[in-house]
Amino acid sequence: MPTYSICMTALWRTLLLLFMPLVLLLSGVAGVLVAPPAAHAAAAYIGEYSPNTRIEMRGDTIWFVRPPYESRLLPTTDGVYIFEAGWLAGRAAKFVNNERGGVSILLRADDGNWNEFARSGEIYTDLDPSLRAALAHTVEDQLRLRGLPGAVLYVHIDGQGEYIVARGVADRVQGIPAVPLDRWRVASVSKTFLAVTVLRLFDQGILRLDDSVEQWLPGVVPNGANITIRHLLNHQSGLYNYMDNYFISLVMGNPSRVWSPYELVNYSNLYAPHFAPGTPGRWRYSNTNYVLLGLIVEQATGQHVAQAMRTHLIDPLGLSNTRFEPDELYPGKMRGYIGWRDISDFNLSYAWGCGSIESNAADLGVFMRALMHGELLSPFATQEMLRFVSVGGEWNSRFLTYGLGVMRDRMSIARDIRGNPRPDELGYVIGHTGALGGYRSALWYQPQRGITIAVGVNQMYTDANYIATATLDTIYAYQERTGTISVPAEGAIVALPAAGQ
Repeated sequence: MPTYSICMTALWRTLLLLFMPLVLLLSGVAGVLVAPPAAHAAAAYIGEYSPNTRIEMRGDTIWFVRPPYESRLLPTTDGVYIFEAGWLAGRAAKFVNNERGGVSILLRADDGNWNEFARSGEIYTDLDPSLRAALAHTVEDQLRLRGLPGAVLYVHIDGQGEYIVARGVADRVQGIPAVPLDRWRVASVSKTFLAVTVLRLFDQGILRLDDSVEQWLPGVVPNGANITIRHLLNHQSGLYNYMDNYFISLVMGNPSRVWSPYELVNYSNLYAPHFAPGTPGRWRYSNTNYVLLGLIVEQATGQHVAQAMRTHLIDPLGLSNTRFEPDELYPGKMRGYIGWRDISDFNLSYAWGCGSIESNAADLGVFMRALMHGELLSPFATQEMLRFVSVGGEWNSRFLTYGLGVMRDRMSIARDIRGNPRPDELGYVIGHTGALGGYRSALWYQPQRGITIAVGVNQMYTDANYIATATLDTIYAYQERTGTISVPAEGAIVALPAAGQ
């Protein structure tokens, strides 16, 4: 073979060796050599962002959604993502921690600078910026003081607007930041949802508040002929609370077990009642009451309690983030903790009608405002709901009274910014609290100023009322400083009767 041919053959071999990796890379064969980061590397950034933006995981791909626009985000090798389609196609984006402890989505401009496009942590509305800042600071202070993983706060002030702020983390392990539209188990706030469903059935003439349990559930509880629906709603039935320490130990020992509501009632039936139904001056909080109410709703409507609440309450209000566990399970809620133990995957059938609703701050706010603005019940049903009875100092509460699925309590907001006593009525609120399954909730309405507050925390050991009380005090301090005193919306409840009325 001529020398020239040998040299050319060697040259081609050299060039082939040099360019083969590039050829393979371009053909996709070399993916094992240079692979972009997996899409799930952005799992920590899944959630809701302001304004009106959502990051989703669909299978193994990550998606950017700002309705009606959506695009898959394609990962690159340097932590940057590229929009695949639509008006942002080809644009680069990345996630960074922002100065408020949340996450910001940055987009790269044509000049190479990175500009903020959306952020987690808060939803900006028409509340005054200084009040928003004060409320955010209030949540941050409470997280630090209470050692909370995360918290979400909703505030609506009639005539002024609303605000939602989230701080901390929704998931300790993955470090996923809490965002304003995070869902959590609202625990006993579920009782208000179920009570309003019962009262709507009352308004429709389907049942009466003085109907007996025996009429609707023959033979289910001893002495059911003397226990009325009203007794169940306001915890004057005397029935034993099935959710005692021993029962909770059974749940903790077998968290995946599915409990039927009749099992829960049967457990309660093993114990003698605390007092005869409707005994004057006697009151005892019992989750058994609301399991029985759920069963009565099923008998009255012919629907599962979850579907009945959806038909009569959740769907008419458009509460798209409100669901009944475990019948309507969706991924993506905040993780719930007892201390450091994550118990958010426990099967919630053990709570059933007394605490199985999962919701978020915005939905809770819509529900409470609709209830307090007279949009859900007739005036007569509302009057019945607000017939409060003394709880006899239960839970060491000096001012707490109980209506039909709602509490009335007085918050500690005693002095104004000048140190003068505030009027007593400014401390009174109506709503409900909850503690269950790794979460604490508080949902309140202040009638004199038309203020709605919803709080969710993902730590069982810390009362959400700490944040709710600090929030009301912050709002009053702002109103006193600026003179912008709020007034309730037209048609709203503005006065609450005293206990026993």
